[in-house]
Amino acid sequence: MSTLIKKKSSVISEAADDLRKLHRAIKNDEPIVVKTLKHRNGKPVLREKVITGRELSGKSTRMVILPEFSGEEVKKLRVALGLSQAAFARWLAAGPGTVRQWEQTTGVKAGPSLRILHLLKADIVHWRSVIHRELLAGSAMDPADS
Repeated sequence: MSTLIKKKSSVISEAADDLRKLHRAIKNDEPIVVKTLKHRNGKPVLREKVITGRELSGKSTRMVILPEFSGEEVKKLRVALGLSQAAFARWLAAGPGTVRQWEQTTGVKAGPSLRILHLLKADIVHWRSVIHRELLAGSAMDPADS
């Protein structure tokens, strides 16, 4: 057996063990340590949060599943808001490359950005005025420029 196959096998085995532990924790309402790795200013930051099995199973909190935004939908929303990719990225506190990637390839599948896009889409007229006001207050640049 090759080394690569052995590694895949051990990764699958570890994942199965983790799923069993997670199932047990949810069933018994045990504390679960959730670790996330984010990058801030180019440096990795590990965050840990303890939640209960009840929270994770949805008995005390509910998760809302939002439909994904395709790249075409992201662009349509951005244009309806009257923003360039750079201005939209600046308002979202994202890099212009992120907005470009969403529009050209990946769309937005999950996370806080997806929720924000849905909120923007729900009331484009309101958010257009809010975003333009905020961008203009922060710079002399017209939001549609760049």
